[in-house]
Amino acid sequence: GRNIHFPIKFLVNIATELNDKDDYIREVEKWITIQGFQAIIVMGVLHSIYLKAGTNCKNFEEFEKLKLDLSKLKQTVYDILEHNIKPGKFARFIVDKIEQGLPKLGGLAQYFGYGLYNNNGIRRILKEYNYKWLRIRNNKSDLKNRKVKIHVEGEVYLRVAQIEEILKFLIDTIGFGSFDLTYTPLWCYFEYIFESRITFANRDINIYQNKLKYTGDKSEKNRLMNLIKEKKCHIRKTTKTINNLRNVLAEPLYKASGLKIPHKMKKTIAEAKPVLPTFKPCGELVPYVGETILQLNEGTDLVVNVAPEGCMVSSLGAILTPKILQSVKNNKALIQHLFSTDGELNEDLLRLSILKILGPEKYYSH
Repeated sequence: GRNIHFPIKFLVNIATELNDKDDYIREVEKWITIQGFQAIIVMGVLHSIYLKAGTNCKNFEEFEKLKLDLSKLKQTVYDILEHNIKPGKFARFIVDKIEQGLPKLGGLAQYFGYGLYNNNGIRRILKEYNYKWLRIRNNKSDLKNRKVKIHVEGEVYLRVAQIEEILKFLIDTIGFGSFDLTYTPLWCYFEYIFESRITFANRDINIYQNKLKYTGDKSEKNRLMNLIKEKKCHIRKTTKTINNLRNVLAEPLYKASGLKIPHKMKKTIAEAKPVLPTFKPCGELVPYVGETILQLNEGTDLVVNVAPEGCMVSSLGAILTPKILQSVKNNKALIQHLFSTDGELNEDLLRLSILKILGPEKYYSH
């Protein structure tokens, strides 16, 4: 079995991983943090299910039925997350004993003791919903079988807040079955934070190794070698955490739902390098640039950059748009910025971008 390692941290404190600060919260049990991650991933899965199933509906009546079924699905899943994920005292006792006596088997003990082997029963529920609404509903597009591919990117919280409104607007504007809509969920940003830690740790290692070449002091050499060893240990642990976040928690849920799991953040960061070679400024700009390039190279017609007016993703994202478009092979690609001062969706700009993608004849035929 896998040696599963999760850092015991509150989700809100994960960002301090970048500076390797000791923000461990000893009072928090391990299963709480693990289930916190799972809950965030589940939220992203449910959003993606809604987007895929919603665009495949045949008409408004079917869409209303979908929403009713999705509401029941959410309530079932939320009940599990709220009331049925806490491991029993005996299970926690066994996991603790195995971790203390046989540390190498600690991950396997958590995997079964915390119910991760079936995502606490959520996997089965998603499979049933997938069969009803996703697998058997491959409607033909209204646009001669060529659906418009749209991806929503940008500032994490606003894109999550507006994604359902964007779906409804697109349905009203170009109709059911005419487009595919995707977005990058919140949990991917946590993966980005972990990958950032690895990037900065590798930079520190390079600095320490260069200093080693020019120092003759034995104590200084020992200090630098210990620092290198410490950073390499951080990289191993963080890499393990990323793998478990994806392979143990996220991938089974996406697979059960019949959905494609979002791109690995390592790949996203690599795609952003031609535009942002220094990996700076830190924050949401790097994943925005990388994911936009990935999406456009994979055939997405329109990337919508949803962000608050004046934030880094909006201001610098807009400035970098020409360079991003120069980096992709899709010469018909379009990036539309939807910036907001009050959280409202700018429908006029979104409508204009759809008009540009479809052209007047196809757009006004709906």
